[in-house]
Amino acid sequence: MASNVRYVPLEVFLNVANKRESTVYRRRNDIPGLTYQDGRYAILEGTRYPCDLHRYQISDSADKRYVLLKTISKNEYICANDLGLYERQFRELLNDLLMAGLIRENGVSNQYGANGYDCTPEGDELLESKKGQAKKRIAELIGSFVGAAVESYSTGMVGV
Repeated sequence: MASNVRYVPLEVFLNVANKRESTVYRRRNDIPGLTYQDGRYAILEGTRYPCDLHRYQISDSADKRYVLLKTISKNEYICANDLGLYERQFRELLNDLLMAGLIRENGVSNQYGANGYDCTPEGDELLESKKGQAKKRIAELIGSFVGAAVESYSTGMVGV
């Protein structure tokens, strides 16, 4: 981590996570960026409470992109393991959403999982659609980005 690592008080984390201290204490070992020792919490800025994936039916990569965007929007912690992905695949999904303009980097100290990203207004707006429509729009946005990148590369316009 960088030298500008910042920590937040427990009260700030409880407010952001919308959880009680007893709930956080019970799940303390499941929250990357939170340590508890000798009755004291140390919480990295940007730490998020783990998402509950039981409510989602995830059957393909479109579902994984949608759930990833949804949990980022809800300010919940999600990682590669949660989605049944290798870390490299997870980073590629994040990159797809980033390049499509649906998420942006937030510069917080906690970079575990997707904690380093926030949903853009465009991403939040997309999530207001029904799940099927949102998944289709995500695919269209990612496809248009990939198509533009391929076209730029094939015409020699990369980096111009």
